[in-house]
Amino acid sequence: MSVELVLTSEISCVDLVFVFVQSKHDLKGKDQLLVLIRKFPEGLAVVEVKDAYPNVLEDLQVTLTLLIR
Repeated sequence: MSVELVLTSEISCVDLVFVFVQSKHDLKGKDQLLVLIRKFPEGLAVVEVKDAYPNVLEDLQVTLTLLIR
């Protein structure tokens, strides 16, 4: 989960609004990531999993490297 800061301004004040952005898929680690990838043989958009857990982008890169071999 990531936190996004959104600034909204009205006539004389600025409000700070915290918007919690949650990943489309609730993944806990690379094992679950691999299971999800196998469910989508046509491909999986990175944007759908990029916020699933802290190292997901690194795990995607390693997975891609292994699949290309």
